[in-house]
Amino acid sequence: MVDDNPGYAYEKLLYCYTSGVQEEERLRAVEEISRLSFVQSVATATTLPIDWMYGNNVSFLDDDRELFNIADMYYADENYLPLMEIPVIEGTNFMPGLESEGNTQMIVSKSFADRLIRIENRRME
Repeated sequence: MVDDNPGYAYEKLLYCYTSGVQEEERLRAVEEISRLSFVQSVATATTLPIDWMYGNNVSFLDDDRELFNIADMYYADENYLPLMEIPVIEGTNFMPGLESEGNTQMIVSKSFADRLIRIENRRME
């Protein structure tokens, strides 16, 4: 793994699993950790890209067939992608506060977008 490139920066990365911790306590911990002088950035998400993720099926609204299954990462905040040095090729990073307003934000990989385009093109033929 010394020469591996998992697609994100892992040097100087500390990960803490907080399942079961109350939201207020988790937010307080994030705030306190952010205040430490040697901490460059703090982000939240359910997991690291290399770890397990939940899955969901993808389908078009007008077609109930399941096209393929994807791995979902929930609760990633606006600091997650920059901290992990995961580039946003097109579009924008997660925006702060939108989840609390009941909106859903989604960023997909290029391979996801390419696959969806190929499927849509086949549907249009």
